[in-house]
Amino acid sequence: MTHRFLRRGKILSVAQKDSTATVSGTNFYSTPKNPFSASVRPSTSTDDKSDVVVRTTPAETATSFALDASKFDAKKVAPGCYLVVVNVGTMSDVSKDKLQVAATPKITAARKNGDNSIEVTGEQLISTKDCGGTEPTFEILDDKAAVIATIAFADAKGNATKVTLAPKGIGDKKVTSVHIKDSKDAPTTIQ
Repeated sequence: MTHRFLRRGKILSVAQKDSTATVSGTNFYSTPKNPFSASVRPSTSTDDKSDVVVRTTPAETATSFALDASKFDAKKVAPGCYLVVVNVGTMSDVSKDKLQVAATPKITAARKNGDNSIEVTGEQLISTKDCGGTEPTFEILDDKAAVIATIAFADAKGNATKVTLAPKGIGDKKVTSVHIKDSKDAPTTIQ
């Protein structure tokens, strides 16, 4: 009696340059009975329920394949930090290294929320610092467009579409707008 052993695909590293990541490891091959696929999993997830398949074609070699994060389906894979999951048949392995799907934070509206806070609405208001990206820093501007306070994303409260900023030490300065540091977008007037 002959037994065939399925070798498990093993991820050794995920190295990313710009939007393309090279996944290196062993046994990245596909057979009709044991197809190869690659998925991404949010780095904060503890199970496979949030995995999204991003590649179903066989790996270029048994030891590496490329993933281009800019070609992921934006409706299924939002900007953020992800782990790579390799499946060969029923066997799978999860990377220790993280893959970045770049975020382009943008403010669409801002309003005063009481006397001491500002509610900012926008898109992709997230940090990718944990996977080689950046963390947005919000700048509070006065009526002369001078920066009077900065607030790191980590110090804001909210989610990817709405955050509350509580600037400190601005006293009686006239707060008029908010901006994301290093963004090319114009400051957003606070309503």
